[in-house]
Amino acid sequence: MDISDFSYEDFASTLSKARIISQKHKYKCCIPGCNEITLKHSHIVPQCVLKKYICNDKHELIQCQIDEVHPMSFIDSGELPLEKFQTFGIEKAMSMPIFCKKHDNGLFDEYEKNADGIIPTDIRFQVLQSLRAVGALRYHNLKLLVENEAKREKNPFYQGGIYDEEKKAWEFMQRRYDSSIVLLYDAIENNDFNSYVFCCIELAPLKLAICDAIVDDSDFEELCFDETCSAPLDMLFVHLLPKGEHSYLMLGYDKRHVSRRLMMLLKKWKKVLVHDTDFRTLYDILCHCSNNWCISPDCDERLLSALISRYSEDRICLLYTSDAADE
Repeated sequence: MDISDFSYEDFASTLSKARIISQKHKYKCCIPGCNEITLKHSHIVPQCVLKKYICNDKHELIQCQIDEVHPMSFIDSGELPLEKFQTFGIEKAMSMPIFCKKHDNGLFDEYEKNADGIIPTDIRFQVLQSLRAVGALRYHNLKLLVENEAKREKNPFYQGGIYDEEKKAWEFMQRRYDSSIVLLYDAIENNDFNSYVFCCIELAPLKLAICDAIVDDSDFEELCFDETCSAPLDMLFVHLLPKGEHSYLMLGYDKRHVSRRLMMLLKKWKKVLVHDTDFRTLYDILCHCSNNWCISPDCDERLLSALISRYSEDRICLLYTSDAADE
């Protein structure tokens, strides 16, 4: 198809149909060797924590995500849909199709019943949360792959050229996410956590939860078209949970797969977090994360206001600045 045949209407229509297909797709469990279909809502933060410390009286919380409901807005605004804050009920918040019922129950049940029974310094819990975080990132990547296939089937404009390269790039990332999950799951199954290092920082209580991993993909351009490459990704795991009179920030990594860039971030944050009375460091951490975090509608007004008014714009600026610095 010639570029002159492109129209915004076709673009938005194809994107809308592809997203519907990706939302209805039957995803398989991310656990190595498991071919079972996932639950529709695998939670990445224990629900008992959300209920006790974060939800408001209506059992709601706020989560930031890409606006995927109305892609036709592209026609009206001329801009692609950006991240926005949405209110979710506890059943859907911080959840996505990651694990099948067997693995979701078997791995996480012991942490789903008693929020105050969770020990933030427990390495097994920290690695389990990291498995959830990487599973979530893997799902987001796989969803883009499914959308890519659907777009190519629906519209000839999406066939060949850059869209073939786009598919190869997401397949490359999928292999690497899968390799990272293999390492995490092996550690959990063998109860051997010697390769993982975490620090746990006690903070003032916050009605905020994070389950995420910051990925250093600076080797992407060098490796992405190597169809044999499946090296685990360099990651910094980021988890934040409230408990009792405090919140606990868990920052960790796999000693075998962590970059100098991520270690510098970790060192900087550890140094200043204990004095973070105005949330600047916490805000910086959120801007480096993806969208796997949530906040209470009843949260501290200063933090909530800053997040809602500036988060998406600041995160985009940060990503572009980081990319430019790496060139």
